[in-house]
Amino acid sequence: MILTVFFNYQGVVHHEYTPLGHTINKEYYQEILHHLCDAVQRKRLELWDIRNWQLHHDNTPAHPSHLTQGLLAKHGIPQVH
Repeated sequence: MILTVFFNYQGVVHHEYTPLGHTINKEYYQEILHHLCDAVQRKRLELWDIRNWQLHHDNTPAHPSHLTQGLLAKHGIPQVH
């Protein structure tokens, strides 16, 4: 089981457990990012409204994919590499 966690200085914004035997590929990661966007809008609305947040992730194959990058660009989510 894999735990994916997104947080800021105020605490956890979103966490998700990947089902046993499931791989985090670009399509699954895109679902996780949709859930993250929903969580930021619910839990950190001030950050969502002013786009005052950045996503920091590593270079696992799902992260730099065109699908992932397109979703981040669509929502105006800046990244830290």
